Amino acid sequence: MKVVPGRPDINCQFIIREIASAKKRGIDIIVFPEMCTTGYLIGDKFEEDSFIDDVLRRNKEIVDATSIGITAIFGTVSRTNAKGEDGRPRIHNSAVIAAGGQILSINIKSLQPNYRIFNDDKHFYSLRKIAEEQDQLYRQSDGRTGRLCANLNDYLNPIPIKSSVGIVKIGVILCEDMWHQDYAFNPTKTLARKGANLIFNISASPWTWQKNRKRHQVVKDLLSECHVPFVYVNNTGAQNTGKNIIVFDGSSTIYNENGEILLEVDPYVDESMDFEFTPDANPVDKRELDDTRELYAAMVCATKSMAPDGVNVFVGLSGGIDSATTAAHLVDVLGKSRVTAINMPMGNLNSAKTQRIAREVAKNLGIKYEVIPITEIVEAISKATGVMPSTLAYENVQARARMEILAAYAQKTGAYFVCNSNKVEVAFGYGTMYGDIAGFYAPLGDLVKREVRLIANHLNNSRFRRKIIPMECINQTPTAELSKGQKDPFDYGDLNRRGYHDEMVRAYTEFRRNPEWILEMYINGTLETHLKLETGTLKALFPNTVDFVEDLKHWWIKFQNSFFKRVQCPPIPIFSKRAFGRDIEESLMTPFFSQKFLTLEKAVISPSRIVVFGSGCNPPAIHHRIICETISRECDLLIITPSGIRKDKPESAFIENSHRKIMTLLTFGDLGNTMFDLSDLDENVFTPTHLLYEKYRKQFPLAEIFFLVGGDLIRGGRSGNSEIQKSWVKGQEIWNGLNYILISHPDCNIDPGDAPPHSEILSVRNLKGRSTLIRERVLENQPISDLVMPEVEEYILCKKLYK
Repeated sequence: MKVVPGRPDINCQFIIREIASAKKRGIDIIVFPEMCTTGYLIGDKFEEDSFIDDVLRRNKEIVDATSIGITAIFGTVSRTNAKGEDGRPRIHNSAVIAAGGQILSINIKSLQPNYRIFNDDKHFYSLRKIAEEQDQLYRQSDGRTGRLCANLNDYLNPIPIKSSVGIVKIGVILCEDMWHQDYAFNPTKTLARKGANLIFNISASPWTWQKNRKRHQVVKDLLSECHVPFVYVNNTGAQNTGKNIIVFDGSSTIYNENGEILLEVDPYVDESMDFEFTPDANPVDKRELDDTRELYAAMVCATKSMAPDGVNVFVGLSGGIDSATTAAHLVDVLGKSRVTAINMPMGNLNSAKTQRIAREVAKNLGIKYEVIPITEIVEAISKATGVMPSTLAYENVQARARMEILAAYAQKTGAYFVCNSNKVEVAFGYGTMYGDIAGFYAPLGDLVKREVRLIANHLNNSRFRRKIIPMECINQTPTAELSKGQKDPFDYGDLNRRGYHDEMVRAYTEFRRNPEWILEMYINGTLETHLKLETGTLKALFPNTVDFVEDLKHWWIKFQNSFFKRVQCPPIPIFSKRAFGRDIEESLMTPFFSQKFLTLEKAVISPSRIVVFGSGCNPPAIHHRIICETISRECDLLIITPSGIRKDKPESAFIENSHRKIMTLLTFGDLGNTMFDLSDLDENVFTPTHLLYEKYRKQFPLAEIFFLVGGDLIRGGRSGNSEIQKSWVKGQEIWNGLNYILISHPDCNIDPGDAPPHSEILSVRNLKGRSTLIRERVLENQPISDLVMPEVEEYILCKKLYK
C-alpha cells in the first residue's frame, strides 16, 4: 500500500475499497501496513487533537467495513484517557484487528525506535511503558492499583479468528517488534510460546542500503527459535521529515516456519497480493539483489515524491559528472519535456571540453538546452563590491550568479531548480551558500562520488541502454572550474576503485567514526582494509605520515565547521546507513580532537626515538610480546613489521599471510605507541632492512631510528662474521650505519666486542619459544599455551594452522 502521509481521508478510502475487493476474492484476512491511515513520518501532526479525532472516526469506518465477513488488520493511532509524559492524552502506535464489524483487539507497539529519524517516544506511549508503569503502580500503592511484576510478556497474547479452515490463533506485532536483538524482550517468541499459529508484522520500514538482506537474516534467526509462519507487510512510497526524504520499498514477504521465503513482493509495487497457506507450499528463491539497481530504484521513488505531476525542473548542466547524472536521472523519472538544462560559462574558466560534454548530454537526453554566460554579471558584482579575481570570494560570486539564473527561470515559469551536490561536498562544505548548494531538492546528497559514477553507468547501461553520459564525463577528474587549473581536492576513486575521501565521509557519517579511529587504524596498518581501499592507495596519496595527518586534520575541521551550510541544504534523500539532515542530529560547535588523537598524532608526527621490530610472526610468541611491551614504554614509536617470504627461509610460507596478519594484531594490537606496517604481507614481498630504513627515514625525517635484533644475529661481529654482515643485503653498510637495540638474555649473552658501532643492549629475563618450536609442538599435538598469547593459541587451533 502506498501510504499518503497526513491524508487519512485518502488512505482510509483506499483501505475500505481493498477490504470489499478482498471479500469478493474469498480472502479470510487482509493486512495493511503500520500507520497506514496517517503515515508514519508526519512530525508533530500527531499532537493535533482535531487530526487524531478525524483518524479515530475513520478507524471506525474501516472496522464497520469488515461487517461483510472478513478480518482486517491495519496500522493506525489509538488514544486513551490516561495522560502521557507531556501531559496530553496518550496516543499509541497500534494495530487494529477487526472482524464482523467489531474490534477484536488493539495491539499497541511494544518496542519503539528512538534513533536516526525515529523519535517514537515523543508521540507514542509504548506497551513496554504500560507494563513498567503497572508494576510501579502496584508497588507504590501497596497492591491497591496496578499489577504485580507486570512485564511486557503479560500483555502479548494471540487472537483467535475465524477462517475458512477453522480457528487460527494469530499474533500481531508492529515493525520494530521483530528487530528485537537490541532489546530485552522478544515479542515474536512470546506469541509463539503462547500458541500463535501465524505471526503478522505490519511495518513502515524505510529502505536503506542492504536493509532487505539484513531483514531476511533477522527473520530466519527469529524463526529458528519460534518455528511459526511469519508475514511481513510493509508500505510503499516516500515520506519526509522536512530535511530528509525517506523511501519505503514495500517488499512484503511471507516466510514459512523455517524462515524460508514463500512469497516476496517486488519492491515499490503498490497492489494487493493474495496468498493461500497450504502444507505443501514450496519456498521460492530469494530475489536477486543488486546494490546499484536497488539504490537507483530508491532514487526514483524519492524524486517522484518531490516533483509533483506537471511541475518542470531546471538543472545547471556544467559538463561534470554530478550535473550530468542529475539531468539524466530527472529525464528518466519525469520525462524529457519536464527538464531544462542551462549551461552558464564564465569567461575562459570553463573548458571547451566540459561545455562540449554538457551539449552532448543535453542532446542525448533530448531536452531543452540553453547557454547563458555569467561573465558580465560576475564582473558587475565584482566592480560594485571590490571583490577581486583569483580570490575565494570571486569564486563564490560565480556560484551565486548561476543560482540566481536558475532561480529566476524557475520562478518565471512556475518550475523548480535542483541542487547537484553530492555527499562528499555536503560533508566538507565544498559548495557555496546560496549558490550551488541551493535548490528544491538534492537527489545526489546521500551519494559519495563513486556512487554517483555507478549511477551514471547504470543510467547508461540499464535505463537508457545507450551512452547518454559520455565515459569521458564519468572518468574525468572533477573540477568546479571556478579558477584556472582548479581540481577537486579529494580522492574520489573511480568506477572500480573506492576513493579515500569518499570512504572517510562514509566512516564519519554511516559508521560514526572519528579522526582518532582513522589515525589509529593508519598506525596499525589496517586502515585500507577497514575502508576497503586498494592496497597502496594511502601510500600513493601521502608520501609520508605528516602529509596524511595534515590531510586528516584539515578535512575533520572542515567537516565540523560546515554544519552551518548543511543545515541550509535542500532536502536530502536517505539511502545510506546515515544521511545528512534529520538522520544525523548536529549542532554548531567548534572543532574538537580527542586527547587520544593528539597523543597518537604526537607519536607519529614528531617521534624522536623510533624502534623497528621486524619478525616473521609465524607465529608471534609470548617473548616477542614481552620484548615489544618493554620497548614501547621506552620509545616514542614502535613499528612492528612482519616480514614477507625470504628465499633463504622457505618455512615462512607455511601459512597464508592473512593468518600472520591476524596473529600479529592479536599479539601486539593493544600496545601503546605502536604502529603496524603490514605492507610485506599485503604485497607478498620481503623488504630488506636497508630499504625499511629508507622508507621510515622518509616518513619520519627528524627521528632517530633503531632496529631491534636478537643477540644471535651479531655474534662474530668483531671479525665481520655476524649473520647481519654476511647474509643481510648491504650487510656491512647497515652494520656500520644503522642504530640497533640488541636483545640479551641468559641463553644468549652479548659480547660487547661483537656489537655494531651504534647499538644499545636490552637485557631481558630468560625467554623461550622460538616460532620454530611453536610450529613443531603444534605439528606433534603438544600444548603451546606457555609459548603464545591465549588468543593466538585459540586462533591456531581453530584454523588448524601448521598441521
